[in-house]
Amino acid sequence: MTVAKMLKTQKRLTHKIANLQREIKSYNRYRTARPVPKVNAAEQYKLLLDAVRELIEVKVALFKAGEPIRLDLMTMAEKKGLIAFLAELDTTETTGYGEDTVEFTVVFDAVIKKDMIEKLQKEVYELQDRIDVFNASTTV
Repeated sequence: MTVAKMLKTQKRLTHKIANLQREIKSYNRYRTARPVPKVNAAEQYKLLLDAVRELIEVKVALFKAGEPIRLDLMTMAEKKGLIAFLAELDTTETTGYGEDTVEFTVVFDAVIKKDMIEKLQKEVYELQDRIDVFNASTTV
C-alpha cells in the first residue's frame, strides 16, 4: 500500500472513530421506561477499540515510512505557519481621520509582505510536490 493510500485510510479511520464516539455518547444513556436503543453502546465501544488499534498501526507505519521526507514535512509546516503570521501582519501606515489621524512607520509594507508570502508559498508548493511524489511512490 502506498503512503498516499495509507493517509486516506488514516483519514477514514479518524472519521470512523469520531462517528463511533458520537454514537456511544448518544446511546450510552436512555430512559429506563423506554425500549432499549437499537444501537448497542457496548458493541459500538468494541468497534471503537478495534478502530483505535488499527489507527495506531497505520500511524506507526506512516511514521516509519515518512523518515526520508520528515524534514520536508516539518519545513513545510513551519513555512505555512510563517505565511499565516505574515497574513495577519498589520501594514497600515495611518489610522484615524482628520485631527485624530496617527501615522505609523512600517518595516514591512504591504508590497514587501505580499512578496514575502508569495516566496514562502512557492517554497511550500515545491515541498508539497516532493511530498506528493514520495507519498505516491513509497509503499508500506
